[in-house]
Amino acid sequence: DDEGGGGGGPVPPTPLSALTSLTDLNLSENDFAKPSALGPLKFLPQLTILNIDGNEELMETRNWKKETLKLLPRLTKLNNDGTGTGSGMKYRGPVKYDDSGSKEVFETNADRSSCSCIEGN
Repeated sequence: DDEGGGGGGPVPPTPLSALTSLTDLNLSENDFAKPSALGPLKFLPQLTILNIDGNEELMETRNWKKETLKLLPRLTKLNNDGTGTGSGMKYRGPVKYDDSGSKEVFETNADRSSCSCIEGN
């Protein structure tokens, strides 16, 4: 299977192919419209840190982070947030604290009508 996704045969070399030691890349404030525009970055074998902050159109795309991590599975940091798939880590959504006791706290304090934070005190 070729990694170019465009049919059969080997993938032609790209200018990025020569950057075999590049580990950290900042592409912030560009005009990427969707995660697939980052496709050529998959040819950077050592790339683990990518900053694409400020690419507003891309970041407004539904599931942009999930799609970017799927496209670039070696990333360990995306926009400096530590969310990545390197070292076996995978983004699984918000953290759940099942045994934290939070359920009891929220049930006990269910009536928030007299909470000073709501009243502005």
